[in-house]
Amino acid sequence: MPYRAMLFTLLTTLLALIVAAMWARAVSPMLRTAREAVEAADMTATNPATAPRPATRPESYENLRKVIRGTLIMSFVLICLLLFVGFIATSREWIRYSTRKRERQRERTQYVDAWKLAGDRLKADSDDIPPPQDDA
Repeated sequence: MPYRAMLFTLLTTLLALIVAAMWARAVSPMLRTAREAVEAADMTATNPATAPRPATRPESYENLRKVIRGTLIMSFVLICLLLFVGFIATSREWIRYSTRKRERQRERTQYVDAWKLAGDRLKADSDDIPPPQDDA
């Protein structure tokens, strides 16, 4: 059936999306702690309003953001490729199914009774052979 390729594509895409969502949920506490560390570094204990704020964020926070962003982009690209390959496989199955349907409308094969033909041949051969003669 042509629906098999479409079903497999949908199931694998759903599985890939679930894995990406689970990964994002697992990484969110690390991102939250990194964000809290940045905010704590910006504050001072005495007077947060007058304290000079650093112009840049810590390197660890930026590195973590790059890793998370890169991984999410990679998962997005892989899911898009999965959908593309699934679309190609589904269209291939539909084409195969639609062309095979035309082949089914051929003429039916006429089956021959092989035993009947063998019997006819035996009768034709026995007419040419003279009957056996008795020596007695």
